[in-house]
Amino acid sequence: ARSAGSTIEFLNKEFTVLTGYFNVYTTMNGNFQNYIDGIIQYIFDNKTGQYIKQNIKQYRYIKFDIRNFQNQDIPLMYFTGIMQIPSLGNLMTMENSDRKIQKKYIEANNELLIELSKTTYSDSDRKLFGYLFKIIFQDNSKQLVDFIIYFSLPAIVFSKIYPLQLDTKILWLILMFMAIIFFNLFLSYCVGKIMRLNRVTLATFMIMATFGNTSFIGFSYIDAFYGQDYIVYGVIYDIFGSFLLLVSVGMIIITWGSGRKNSILNISKSIFLFPPMIIFFITIFAKNFEVPKFIIYTSQNLGSTLVPIAMIAIGMKLELKHIFSRLHIVTVAVVLKMLIVPIIILFTFKYFYGVDETWVKVTLIEVAMPPMTMAAVLAIKGGLDEKIAINSLVLGVIVSLFTITLFTSYLA
Repeated sequence: ARSAGSTIEFLNKEFTVLTGYFNVYTTMNGNFQNYIDGIIQYIFDNKTGQYIKQNIKQYRYIKFDIRNFQNQDIPLMYFTGIMQIPSLGNLMTMENSDRKIQKKYIEANNELLIELSKTTYSDSDRKLFGYLFKIIFQDNSKQLVDFIIYFSLPAIVFSKIYPLQLDTKILWLILMFMAIIFFNLFLSYCVGKIMRLNRVTLATFMIMATFGNTSFIGFSYIDAFYGQDYIVYGVIYDIFGSFLLLVSVGMIIITWGSGRKNSILNISKSIFLFPPMIIFFITIFAKNFEVPKFIIYTSQNLGSTLVPIAMIAIGMKLELKHIFSRLHIVTVAVVLKMLIVPIIILFTFKYFYGVDETWVKVTLIEVAMPPMTMAAVLAIKGGLDEKIAINSLVLGVIVSLFTITLFTSYLA
């Protein structure tokens, strides 16, 4: 539950008190029976992050019937039995949990929203599950990735783009995201030339050191640190930055590296027949109409499958036995992609704009993402160096556990 107009107090730096409004009601046959609202406090231990207790500061109770309604006092049993007050993500069940409550502070519409949650399974747990499933049973990562591409990603695109007001700010964001990727591509080309890589290796190095996993892993990190409302910036970065440039400029580099030729028609098909891109244009058209609520709710629920399924699919793709092949080239590619370029972009933002706004932090997280799975797939299909592509994926996922934590801690 989310409390509107919430405030935070820090008591002697030992406890955090979250104060906000709540409301709860019961209905019968679509008609109100009981309604309660008021002011509630939730108290947390600052050291452990654990929930301690809650206090109802004020409340009012309204009972409705067919003829009139009345305002009266109610017994405690209404709060503990018949009508449950908001528990901020069922906090009452967290009291005896050994996992810490995660607190997320989100700025939106001039309000500070405090989101509290407990994760039953972490992203690392899902990756491990996917890897063990592949070892014990079989690798179903292709089917999972297909589900993400054809269902989860289009649902995310619709649910996030439809309520978004497209304006010049979005256009500037797209241009900025493209400029960042072009800078990354140019820097990787220069580093590859300094390393005197041959054409096939250089093309693979440029692809893996430039295009990040801004959807599968990127969305999960954005959701974990900044909330699902800011995934929309990740969607824009991924569609108009990572993917659009990968299937256009990236395919040109792959074609050059392999010595093959690729027609403009095939590149155009890759761009405009990609399911999330199709849904994007459908969504832009649908913004002119009032879409039924059930479609929006369905897309939101379907989009929520992206993170867990993506983490399991990535776990299935891990190949640890060849991790040390071409290690020097892979290491340079990962360090360039996940440390050097993000640090340059970070200080550029800090000097010219600032890093306090959440969309800036989301952008930096997307820039720091490990190499993209689809980039590796296209590089392998295009005849580039398979070992460099696969090992960049594996090392990138492992390194991201440390580098993303480093960046988010600094940005906090």
